[in-house]
Amino acid sequence: MNNPLESIRWTEGTAALEKLLEEAGAAAVRGMNQGFEAEVTRIDADRGSFVLKIWSKDSRPDVGCCGF
Repeated sequence: MNNPLESIRWTEGTAALEKLLEEAGAAAVRGMNQGFEAEVTRIDADRGSFVLKIWSKDSRPDVGCCGF
């Protein structure tokens, strides 16, 4: 499975994200159970484990609603 971190055009980020992106090539990527709203991927890196959720346009998410 290709690493989805490398194909995303990030518009915002943090120092932690930058470090994770530097290690993206060595990260293990595993698919998880999918729902209607999003594709969910587990990313295991030296820094820890993370979940990447890519929202489906069909579910019409308001992902900018909560200020995360």
